[in-house]
Amino acid sequence: MINHSHELLIRTLKVRWQKLLESYHIDQQMGAPIFQEILSAYSEPHRHYHNLNHLNHMFHELDSCKTDSCNAVTNEMLWAVWYHDFIYKPGAKTNEAKSAKKAKESMGKLDIQQSSIDKVVSHILVTENHQCETNDSDTQFFLDADMAILGSDEISYAKYRKAVRQEHSNIPDFLFNRGRKKFLSTVLEQKFIFASSYFKNRYEQIARENIKSELLALKTG
Repeated sequence: MINHSHELLIRTLKVRWQKLLESYHIDQQMGAPIFQEILSAYSEPHRHYHNLNHLNHMFHELDSCKTDSCNAVTNEMLWAVWYHDFIYKPGAKTNEAKSAKKAKESMGKLDIQQSSIDKVVSHILVTENHQCETNDSDTQFFLDADMAILGSDEISYAKYRKAVRQEHSNIPDFLFNRGRKKFLSTVLEQKFIFASSYFKNRYEQIARENIKSELLALKTG
């Protein structure tokens, strides 16, 4: 039996999905099975971080950006949120490509125009390394929303760390820690973690502090 908070999350996400379809004048019944596919994908038992809560967090980050009038949140950015982790197998190198393929397939079923599909695919593929070398502001904001967890408060960041470790529970600590340190060090070595001014101003400093603290814990743990 699912708890109330999960039911509320599903209802919240369903409203977002329905609004997206409404913007295209797509019949809700046509989109219903696709929405169920998304729910099923992000509810897989091995997902402790890359799940429905992660989607909801990204949407909230884009909501706050929209509220501050710093950037227009496009439908393509929303589609990319829905599908960027549709396929998620911990450690797999093909997650992003397969997720992009699924987005293309689903959007095609709903007769979304090809230019929008191409844009969504482009957004998703960039999440493979999270190093945005484009000046495209839409891509930058989408990527920054995905990385926003790094700039969260201490408690939220601790939950994020724990969830990521749970997703890789089959990997011994020494191997996981080695890979995690490599990832965090690479992020920290970038001139900026966040590509957009909005997210830089909001999260850059705390993200760097969180990452340094985690690296220290990994070295001493």
